Amino acid sequence: MRNFILIVTFSVLFILINAGSKCEGKKFDKTVKEYKKCRAEGYNSKIVGCTATTEDNLNTKQANKCAKAEASLKKCGYTCTDPVNGGWTDFGDWSECSAKCGGGSQSRSRSCTNPAPQHGGAVCQGQGSQIQNCSTQACQTVLKAFWQVIPGKLTKISKGNSGIWGVNRDDNIFKLQGDGKSWTQIGGALRLVSSGATVWGVNKSDYIFKYINNGWQQIGGRVAITSSST
Repeated sequence: MRNFILIVTFSVLFILINAGSKCEGKKFDKTVKEYKKCRAEGYNSKIVGCTATTEDNLNTKQANKCAKAEASLKKCGYTCTDPVNGGWTDFGDWSECSAKCGGGSQSRSRSCTNPAPQHGGAVCQGQGSQIQNCSTQACQTVLKAFWQVIPGKLTKISKGNSGIWGVNRDDNIFKLQGDGKSWTQIGGALRLVSSGATVWGVNKSDYIFKYINNGWQQIGGRVAITSSST
């Protein structure tokens, strides 16, 4: 039994030593050299890091010889350290625009990791990021009107070349000032005014008046006016 154990032990050691000898020395170096020649002639390597350097020009016999050398090297854990040139990934999504309107900018980027450069391979050429304009539409200006409260409220308002005029329910007449906020009461009593090249008005008896030289001048005739809600 002791002799059997010794025989098995020596057998295992012989196999390990023999395997190690195949992965080093002149014979191993020769196999590596042959394999490099295979790749230089276009052999499509299956070993990590190894690539063909040209199109496949091997015949069947040569290809089988290369496959045998490859199998031997794979058992030894052989890998290549060929230069790997970097490659770009796809660009990512555009970032959020820096402005909602009036012109802003946004960017997107990519990385040189598809694959990343290795073993002295070339880095990616070109830009890793892009910038473009966005939200170029003009911003809308919000205007807030500040109206002076008029006793009795305005029931009719007319806007024209002579400015903005209005009357309240008591037939008092008002004109909006240039500041767009304050009203000035104008003498007289009209139930309707109309602002155009000149200002016209009608009183409750349907008589017609024209505003001339800071005063109302009655114009001959009367007019019947149908009331409206505007």
